[in-house]
Amino acid sequence: AGLNVIAVEFGNEVYSGTQANFVFDVYKNWFEPLRLLMETNYPQIPCLVFLAPRPKDSGVLGGRNDHKTFNDVAITYINSKANLHPTVHIYLNDRECPVTANPVTPVIFNTSTDYPELEDYYLTLYGQANANYINLWESTLNYIKTKCPTKQLHVTEWGFDNYGDIKNTLGTGAIAWKIWNTYGKDERITSLLQHNGISMAGPGMIFPVHPKYDTPSEGLNKRRVDYWLYKLYRSLSGKKTLSSEIT
Repeated sequence: AGLNVIAVEFGNEVYSGTQANFVFDVYKNWFEPLRLLMETNYPQIPCLVFLAPRPKDSGVLGGRNDHKTFNDVAITYINSKANLHPTVHIYLNDRECPVTANPVTPVIFNTSTDYPELEDYYLTLYGQANANYINLWESTLNYIKTKCPTKQLHVTEWGFDNYGDIKNTLGTGAIAWKIWNTYGKDERITSLLQHNGISMAGPGMIFPVHPKYDTPSEGLNKRRVDYWLYKLYRSLSGKKTLSSEIT
């Protein structure tokens, strides 16, 4: 009661090598009873079939043939039924966000001092991510739009995966902001859900600390850079605001 269910996603990661082994019929047999139940009782709610995220024919860096084989069958199935739509997860990893070879020298920060070396360091990280993230997103979305021309398009998880030294920098916040503003305007995209800290799987607005950098106590989630950026912004006096699609 009180919830607005916009879609039901089938499968998530169970298509993978350790579950269905990229065999669509195995994957489909698991969710088909639920799909039939939804079709009978909630025909107005869209149902989403999960696609493998890096198929060989998508132009995505690191595209895989087993993803293509799985997706070819899945897309035929999706297109054959009116109430099925594709969903995908998009994660930037160290292929899209290359890391800098030389870490910046730590300094004790003073608000009255300029630190050009820090600015250069973060601008480099941001530049690397900005130059590469667009290809992953554009290739993935264009691939699905071409394969499923009449369907809704759902991105039910997105975020940053194994991206090395760019983790927890202003660069990640800037890229996240850019993704929201760019793809939030796309009329074909119905869901654009940034991964959050409810899952222990990793990144998002609030997510567990990576053991390389810190050890969370008892597995608790830690607030990371995006959270503090927005908190800082809300606390500033005399701040300037820019028009934005994000409410």
